[in-house]
This record gives sequence, structure tokens and C-alpha cells, in this order.
Amino acid sequence: MFVYPVDDWQYDQPAVLTSQVQSVREDMKLLAYEDVLRDLTLDEVEMKLLSAGNGQEMATFLAHYETEDGKALTSRTCVFTKEDKFVKVRATFDARAPALDEVESFTQALSEQISVPSESLFMARLRKQWRAAKL
Repeated sequence: MFVYPVDDWQYDQPAVLTSQVQSVREDMKLLAYEDVLRDLTLDEVEMKLLSAGNGQEMATFLAHYETEDGKALTSRTCVFTKEDKFVKVRATFDARAPALDEVESFTQALSEQISVPSESLFMARLRKQWRAAKL
């Protein structure tokens, strides 16, 4: 699990989550380009409502690939926003493992219970600069 700041002043907008998920997918494509991940295939991104009932969404997708030593793996990645942070959960299993759906259930439960650090002074100042530049 990773928790990191949203790099946008409008961190509550759905497009920010979509952009972040695309960035995660591009990172995986870069690893494939560098031959760290072989035969990478990325399933389509699915947007699902978080069970917390606040109307927020979670983005999730599967990635299938082989490692440098030929081991076939599948990863499920789930990303959602909590306050001004992204929360990303990624679990990787043997390609035949049935546990991948459990990652989504775990992420749903996590979204209800996790607390994230408050906005840092650094990010508040940075977002203020971004907001002023956009207006």
C-alpha cells in the first residue's frame, strides 16, 4: 500500500483519479519497455464506487506479465483518493492464484478505515501557487 499527495490543486475532482491511474499504467509500460516486465497486458480500468457511501470512486485494473526469470504473474491495482492523498493498493500473485478479487475487497474495507496525514504546509503552498496560475 502507498499513500502519497495528490499533485493537483483540485484534488477532489474525478479527473484527477483518472489521470493518476493512467500514470500508474504508464509506469508499468515503461518497465515493460525496459524489459523488466515481459509480455505485459493491461486490462481496462474499471471505476467502482467505494463502499463508504460518500460517492467516491476507486479505479482498479489487472496487469498480466512475466518476470525476467519467466514467472507468470498477475497484479491487481486499486487507487482511490482520501482527503488530499492518493491511496494505492497493489498485490501481485502467481497468474493462477484466485486471490485477486480479495484485493478489491480489502481496498474497499481499507477506504472506510484508513486515516491519512493532513495536508502538509509544503503541499498547501504548492497547491496555492497552482491555483493562482490556473485562475
